[in-house]
Amino acid sequence: MLRDKLLAESHEKQTKDTAEKARADADKKAKGAVDSLKQALMAGQQLTAGKAAAGASSTAQAGTGTGSGPSGGIMVDENLRRYLIAVNNQIQEHWVLPDLQNWKENIEAIVIIRVRRDGVVVERSFKKKSDNIFFNQFVEKTLKLSSPLPPFPIGINQSEMEIGLKFRPGEVF
Repeated sequence: MLRDKLLAESHEKQTKDTAEKARADADKKAKGAVDSLKQALMAGQQLTAGKAAAGASSTAQAGTGTGSGPSGGIMVDENLRRYLIAVNNQIQEHWVLPDLQNWKENIEAIVIIRVRRDGVVVERSFKKKSDNIFFNQFVEKTLKLSSPLPPFPIGINQSEMEIGLKFRPGEVF
C-alpha cells in the first residue's frame, strides 16, 4: 500500500513537472512572438523618426533586405509596421471588458493568430490563457468580432502571417 502511494506521488510529480515544462515552453514561444511584434513596431517607429532626423540613408541599410536596393527594405518594414498597427487598431476597437467584475491589472492572455493575405484569420490559439475563464472568453469574442482583419498591403508578399497578441485589461499589443 505504501509502495502504491509512493508510485502515485511519483507519477503525480512527473505529470506536474511535464505540465510545468510545457507551460514554460509555451510561455517562451509566446514571449518570442510578442517580442518580435514589438520589435517590428519599434523598428517602424525608429525608422520614421530616423527619416525625420535626416538619417534616412543610414537607416535604409537596416531594412530587411527584401525588395530592390536599400529603400526596398524600408518599404517592407514600413508596410509591415502599418499593417500591424491597423490590425491592432481593429482588434482594440472590439476589446471592451464589461464592468461586471474588477479585472486584475496583471491578468493577461497571449494568442497567436495566423492571417491569410485577404485578412481572414485561419487559425488562432492561446499560447497563454489567463486564470480567469471569463477574460479568456472575452479574448475569443474580441477576435471573432474583429474578423476579418485588414488585407495585407501592397509590399507584403507573404501568403500568410503569424501575429502574436497580448491581451490585458484596456490594451492589446
